[in-house]
Amino acid sequence: MAFQPDLVVPPIIIAMLILMVLGINSLILESSVDNRLANDMQTRAALAVDLVQEEVRGLEQLLEEPDSTLRFFTFTGDSVVISQRDKNLKIIRKDRISEVPDTVYYDLDLKKVRFASYPDTVMYDYADFIKVNARTQSNPDHHARFNNTEQLMSAVAEKKLFLRHKAARSHKESN
Repeated sequence: MAFQPDLVVPPIIIAMLILMVLGINSLILESSVDNRLANDMQTRAALAVDLVQEEVRGLEQLLEEPDSTLRFFTFTGDSVVISQRDKNLKIIRKDRISEVPDTVYYDLDLKKVRFASYPDTVMYDYADFIKVNARTQSNPDHHARFNNTEQLMSAVAEKKLFLRHKAARSHKESN
């Protein structure tokens, strides 16, 4: 029996094409999952900063210099504590009348949240600002990996918040 290349070559070519198509599909799937995950991590970091911004909107008096925990009184007299618990953003609001704490956890895959308070006297003589920095990081379970590499996606959001109630009070006291 003689070797017949016209019978052997077509199945080999078809097998190579199938392997190539499957390899490209796995790369496309991995790439799209990574893009979605990067977008999710950035959205969660921005959401953490926006949540802090909403809570700080009524800030009147800082209770201590912030670092990883932000404690303050609002202009309505409520006590608010914002911190990180595991991978969650934890917000505790205590009403000044009932003293019953209302605790809310936001699952944001946080790696780190930091606060910094400082006066910005270049722009205003009486202004106070809080800088919020939120960093998120994915879990290895979130990824679609076909080549057994372990990668993590992380994202950062940062915002400088003007404390208008505190600045207004400082401005009144200076006049």
